Amino acid sequence: MLRDAKSDAPPPRYDVDDVVAAGRRRVHRRNAGWALAAVVAVAAAIGVPQVLTRGPGPGPTPAPAQSKPAVVVPTPARGEVIPLVRRFTGYQTATFRVEDPTSVGLGYTDAVVTRLGPRTNQNEFSGARLTVYEPGIDPVGRRTATARVDTDPIKGRPAFFFKSAVSTMRDENNESLAWEYADDGSLAVLTPDPYGVTRAELREVAEGFTMSAARPMLVPYKLRYVPAGYRLASITATDGYWGMGIVPLLDARAQLASGRDQAHEIIIWLDKLPDTSGGVRCGPDGCPGKNVFGGRYRFEFGTALPPSEVQKMINGAVMFSVDDPKTWIPVNEAVPEANQLKAE
Repeated sequence: MLRDAKSDAPPPRYDVDDVVAAGRRRVHRRNAGWALAAVVAVAAAIGVPQVLTRGPGPGPTPAPAQSKPAVVVPTPARGEVIPLVRRFTGYQTATFRVEDPTSVGLGYTDAVVTRLGPRTNQNEFSGARLTVYEPGIDPVGRRTATARVDTDPIKGRPAFFFKSAVSTMRDENNESLAWEYADDGSLAVLTPDPYGVTRAELREVAEGFTMSAARPMLVPYKLRYVPAGYRLASITATDGYWGMGIVPLLDARAQLASGRDQAHEIIIWLDKLPDTSGGVRCGPDGCPGKNVFGGRYRFEFGTALPPSEVQKMINGAVMFSVDDPKTWIPVNEAVPEANQLKAE
């Protein structure tokens, strides 16, 4: 049963950690304790360092030039819906496994990286997070890169290490690696776990990265009603959890321009019982929603919208089979077209 929000309280706005919190618990269990952080952004990429020679004698032999395969990221035409799609698939290097992306938002695709083999203690380095930004994203507004150090190109494109001037969870003292992955200069970033990561290890993961054909994020439900003025901003899907973040139109545009998640005014998630809410703060009476799939799952909403609006979303939701992925639909088909951001 829905409860009225306090009239004297400001509408809550939920951070990206709220919309992915329950999904992170799945990732924690599968990946030996690695916690997803908020979305990482970096300063703009810089040029490849030049090789200098000294005096009249022959200089050092330059490293062989790397090949630079053409990489073009497709973008929607003006007026088309901006799809929330995976831009790469999971892969494995000699030392690490990059999971299939579990979070996609306006401007980015995000995946967890784990070290292969068992951990010998809780403080052992376990992995990193890989964030791949869409074309045109300028992530400078999220973080200020300090102690930037040029490194050899990654697959023929500029790359550099940097330290964050603004800490996000556990990475405040660590170097991240950023590199251009496409012809238009779009950036990818690896942010490490703080225990024992080396530059060589970050480069190993980066060298293994390749783009793939776009794949939609799939969900087992559909919303037939979302209030006017809101846009789909993000989706997290992993191991029995599917969570959406929905924001006002201006916030959606800001996220697309910066690659930075905006505070969510509506979050919606489907989660296994009894493992629900994912840390979302809904008040003493819990979050509005309903049990589905024979009571095995809970479909819930975190928002300060009027109860009548929330009830419209709940009543208009259509559930598919969580046990049959063939029935799932792309997340961009799971909300009305009017509630999706379009290219301008």
